[in-house]
Amino acid sequence: MTDATLIFGLGVTGYSCVRYLREECDVAICDTRQHPPYLDAVRREYPDIPFFGSDQVRLGDFDRIVVSPGVRLDHGLVAAACAAGLRIVGDIDLFLAAAEAPVVGITGTNGKSTVTTLVGELLSVGHNQVGVGGNLGIAALDLIDPTRTHYVLELSSFHLERLGPAHFDVATVLNVSDDHLDRYVSFEAYAEAKRKIYDGCRRAVYDVADPTTTPPRGVDAIALNGDLKWCLEAESVVLDGRRVPVDEFRLRGRHNLKNLLSSAAIAWSCGVSVEEMIPRLTSFGGLAHRCAPVGRVGSIECVNDSKATNIGACLAALEVLGDP
Repeated sequence: MTDATLIFGLGVTGYSCVRYLREECDVAICDTRQHPPYLDAVRREYPDIPFFGSDQVRLGDFDRIVVSPGVRLDHGLVAAACAAGLRIVGDIDLFLAAAEAPVVGITGTNGKSTVTTLVGELLSVGHNQVGVGGNLGIAALDLIDPTRTHYVLELSSFHLERLGPAHFDVATVLNVSDDHLDRYVSFEAYAEAKRKIYDGCRRAVYDVADPTTTPPRGVDAIALNGDLKWCLEAESVVLDGRRVPVDEFRLRGRHNLKNLLSSAAIAWSCGVSVEEMIPRLTSFGGLAHRCAPVGRVGSIECVNDSKATNIGACLAALEVLGDP
């Protein structure tokens, strides 16, 4: 056993870290809450793993601390761990060290769940074994499987801000707008956390219409809406030079056409041809609770867009639904 490890935070991510690390090293858990969500499960399944309140930990007993995304990096315990010389890692660092198949990283203020899901579907052509998760659905470490041919991870800025050297096969920042500014000192700090996804990637996909998504110089990239082979036109979506009429897609709205374009460019970068992906792109109906029609009351159409959790997402939906 090496690298005595403290896992800080026992939510979904922390619990996945416990399951992943328990046979690899000595593990202990701490949390700011007296009874975090997965404490009963840990005590039942792994009764030998100790649990501490965050004010009870002796940092000298550990070599590293795995900090869950919900924990701010300026938390006092994290700062003390840094001062004590402990290595600070996140679950995505552990995942990238273990993954044996190419990993796609997807972030953005809005649209990342839609794009993550669709990229997973596009990469599954030809019976590929694709693991899809991260911030969406299954925790990243729970996806690890030697039979996987690809991984697709939705990543929040909270995942990325603590990321060490990363090497995603394909990485994208879909867009950046005001969000989580209670956690960051400025909008630029939030955007910078998002752009960490590009560090060491083989290829980036970004939108020239949003300069905050631009990768560093020297990174091989597809510049959506800057490259005429990958762009939106008034009546079509151009995919590797092939024009697909807008009315062939089920998804509504300009923001969703951008999601389709991004998804196609990512899948193409992973080896899927446009001919293979078009049937799935055109039949994709989107995710639940995102501009989903639920019925009519007289002349009023009712739409469930409860996943619009910030102003940018709400405005995008209103632009779609405001069309005559």
